[in-house]
Amino acid sequence: MINQLKRHYPNAIVQTTLPNFSHCYSFYIESEKKYIAVPKADVTPSELQLLNTIFPLQTDQSRILFGEKASEWQQFLFYSDSEPPSEMDGQEYRIIQLSISEYKEQFELKDLQEAFINTFSLPVTQIFTSPTEGIIVEKNHPLAISEQDLSSSIQAFESDFYFKIHFFIGQFRQLDYSLKRLFELEKRLFQFALQEKANKRIHTFANVLPSYLLKNTDITSRKLLFNRIFEVFQEDIELKKTIKLYLENHSNTSQTAKQLFMHRNSLQYKLDKFLEKTGVDIKSFSGAITAYLACLDYEGNEPE
Repeated sequence: MINQLKRHYPNAIVQTTLPNFSHCYSFYIESEKKYIAVPKADVTPSELQLLNTIFPLQTDQSRILFGEKASEWQQFLFYSDSEPPSEMDGQEYRIIQLSISEYKEQFELKDLQEAFINTFSLPVTQIFTSPTEGIIVEKNHPLAISEQDLSSSIQAFESDFYFKIHFFIGQFRQLDYSLKRLFELEKRLFQFALQEKANKRIHTFANVLPSYLLKNTDITSRKLLFNRIFEVFQEDIELKKTIKLYLENHSNTSQTAKQLFMHRNSLQYKLDKFLEKTGVDIKSFSGAITAYLACLDYEGNEPE
């Protein structure tokens, strides 16, 4: 769609953040997650009406920047050769990314901003880079929001605004250029998570990285490495679920057996058979990591 518009308006500018050109009309192309800024002189009144019907016209209110601090953070994180915000005070910060999808009706970003203010115990800096994507900059503090608290808030967000929302909670880092580089990596992890782990609402470095590393290892190597484990999973279709749950329960036999409505001895028998058939001892640290990666990879390629 953007290529078609560019052919019709060759002077248009395309970018991933909301353009700030007074001589242009800016439109957001939802399907491509990009903005296009078309010079006002190139658009007739009838064309403007048509474009605004298909792609709602964007204004500065579509991008929430609260004062100089938010503007500094945006420049630092999204543009090259930008200095860190002036509040350099030895504190650590993290970037919480958010993505909104499946919204049933239009919502006001100022209302969502107010909801975030009520969610966080301390003031945070909010920046929306598009009508459905943004970041929250949070300082490291004993009252910083926990994953559990943010998870509890999701239901309220979605019931109030009629959309789906996903978060990626970044790592705290000193306010310098390493934070910017970390944010670039976390953006890639979040985009991967939105595609590969869309059923989860909250993502972190720890729960995305294993799948991300697997997907960036060629499939031929993965098949060779996990072949024996996959054969065992195919022989017993419930075994993968059992092994994965056991590992996610920190190798707690009693808790896993209870969740599976299984006797502890029956569970232990399955674990022993897995070791016997694969040679992978999941009670060891290295064995547990290997088995868990195999479970993730098997899930990603499991036949429908």
